Amino acid sequence: VALLGWLWHVNWTSVAALMLAWPTSTLGLALWPAGATGTAPIALYAGLSGLVHAALAVAAVHALWQGPSKVWGGIALVGLAAKIAFEQAWAVPIAATAAGAFAVVVAAHLAGAVAGVVCAVGTQLVAQGLRSK
Repeated sequence: VALLGWLWHVNWTSVAALMLAWPTSTLGLALWPAGATGTAPIALYAGLSGLVHAALAVAAVHALWQGPSKVWGGIALVGLAAKIAFEQAWAVPIAATAAGAFAVVVAAHLAGAVAGVVCAVGTQLVAQGLRSK
């Protein structure tokens, strides 16, 4: 993700978006409801996968918004959306690994991606408004 940020010339607006997306995605996990299928609410999360998904979403929105790689930003967002859809975190927020050694909180991926897109679009709109004044 850092390489994409460098290649796509991510600016301070996108850094601010990621700094907002990190706690926002964590808050999303804290507020995650118990599922209708009997899944328990998320009691513990100790990973960085949500932040990685937020970072990819922020970088992709930046590339679409003002970067030199609009096509690659679109491809990244479509790929991220496809991955999130495949994982179906809204139905199964916590998934076991094949080895069963630990659980993967796929809800963190969804929360991070949504927070990343929302924060990136928000900061881009604010920056655009400030530039037009």
